[in-house]
Amino acid sequence: MWSRCLNARDLDIRAVVFDFDGLLTDTETTMVESWQDEWRFHGLELDLERFWPGHGGDVTEDRYDVLAAAVGAEFDRAASHARRTAHRERLHAELDFRPGIRAWLESARELGLRVAIASSSPSGTAWPRPRRPGCSRSRSRIRTSSPRS
Repeated sequence: MWSRCLNARDLDIRAVVFDFDGLLTDTETTMVESWQDEWRFHGLELDLERFWPGHGGDVTEDRYDVLAAAVGAEFDRAASHARRTAHRERLHAELDFRPGIRAWLESARELGLRVAIASSSPSGTAWPRPRRPGCSRSRSRIRTSSPRS
């Protein structure tokens, strides 16, 4: 596959780095669905127009602050977080690579390239499915926002 795009054997390319969230798997949808579910738990509807921050970075605490303000004094942040992340992990259990990604990874390995996966997510959430077929870590490295991932 890559040989059609570039001839890696003629270049000094030794590795490729893939961004995990949104590229390899559709983790953005699970994130939105987990927040929608948490808002519905409280009898509220998540405003998707205001949900996206318009910039990168972790805005999780900001999202909890908005939900807390909407729920009121009875809001339990720890319980909300536990419920939302458990729901998201259930959604993650069903995720697979996006179409075509498995072929890209296999092509990289066939060319002898090392494969790295980068994510701004903490290590506990960034790679929930390492044992799925085609997800071999034998020549891969995974780096997340956690200090020692």
